Amino acid sequence: HILTPLGLTNTYYPAPDELVSRSPYAHGYDGPNPTSFDDVSNVFSPSLFSSAGIMSSTLEDLRVWSEALALG
Repeated sequence: HILTPLGLTNTYYPAPDELVSRSPYAHGYDGPNPTSFDDVSNVFSPSLFSSAGIMSSTLEDLRVWSEALALG
């Protein structure tokens, strides 16, 4: 109801065992303090957080989505 009508071809819901998002993707970082971060993209599956952040998208698709959201 949203992705197809807007042509969001680079937005998807990853499989439960998919650790790294499809390229290009934003990396996830975690660390013990603000000056030391580790890339954890290959450690945690985005499905761990379910609807709180599992969908993955490119900046271009997000631009299209945000414009559609703002304009109704």
